[in-house]
Amino acid sequence: MKKFYIIIICICIILTIINVCSVNNQKNSVDKEEIVIVNKNVSYGEKYNEKKKYYNKTNYKTFNKIFKEKKVYTIAITNDKSNTKDAFVKLINKISFYNNENIYLLNTSDLSKKNKAKYYNLNSELKGLESDCIIKVYNKKIISKTTFTKNSINKIIESYE
Repeated sequence: MKKFYIIIICICIILTIINVCSVNNQKNSVDKEEIVIVNKNVSYGEKYNEKKKYYNKTNYKTFNKIFKEKKVYTIAITNDKSNTKDAFVKLINKISFYNNENIYLLNTSDLSKKNKAKYYNLNSELKGLESDCIIKVYNKKIISKTTFTKNSINKIIESYE
């Protein structure tokens, strides 16, 4: 009977070692994304107008409503403290026009203290979001996050010109 318990313990130890080794072999590094610009030869019905807003500027009430719906929405988040805010808004405007996408722009600096607290309590992931990012939401969940750097914003804007 003792031999049986010793064999079971040895098997458990071997399986644990195999499990630990397989977990350590997985990649723990963050994969870097590369921006690949594809030139599109598409003609649009109208010309892009820098002065026209093709995105939807939103407030907390609208954000709260669309955040809870069972439909996928694209929301761009920025704030006044961001040093790339103007370029980011320009990028959002171009993406909205050229991709014919309905993007909601939320400036967290425009939120009152009360609404800012409600905003951060909607989902724990909202607290960790940096400014100048685009999220896709569905039924109170963030299903996609894209954060932009100054270089990536400029590259993408140049690709549309």
